[in-house]
Amino acid sequence: MEFVYKFEFDERIDKHLIQEQMESAMRAARGVFGKARVKMDGSFLMSGHRVVIHVTDDIGALLASVFTECATEKIGEEFFIVERVPKSKERRPDESQ
Repeated sequence: MEFVYKFEFDERIDKHLIQEQMESAMRAARGVFGKARVKMDGSFLMSGHRVVIHVTDDIGALLASVFTECATEKIGEEFFIVERVPKSKERRPDESQ
């Protein structure tokens, strides 16, 4: 498993509402895997109305699934799109070798 889910929310949606859904997904992941493991292995990026969740293991898969469900229930599926894309194998300039 090496891919990311990219979420794009309608600009009319309050950013705090998006953040609340990620917090719910993080709580669920901590309940299943434990706080330490989620802190070490859970990977996501939130910026404005965009969310990217890295899926490299079961933690990322659970985060993506729960976040999608929460966003669907609390925001509405008509207000966001989600796309699954392969994770780039290229090293970013800020990553050490």
